[in-house]
Amino acid sequence: MAHIAALEGLGFNLIGAGLAATYGLGHDNIHHLMNIGALVVLKVQTLTTNLINEAGELRLTRKFVIEI
Repeated sequence: MAHIAALEGLGFNLIGAGLAATYGLGHDNIHHLMNIGALVVLKVQTLTTNLINEAGELRLTRKFVIEI
């Protein structure tokens, strides 16, 4: 599962950097962006978990909407 953790870390950093670049936010907002990034990562992780059934096959079980 190391690759999952690496992807989560990458997503976390890209979300924060992307929002900072898009909205021109300064250093004071970095912690807020990190919290948003963590929230999105948790929702994506939940979706990924629900995509994998007990047999290890991919199966869509629910739809999730990422809310920020």
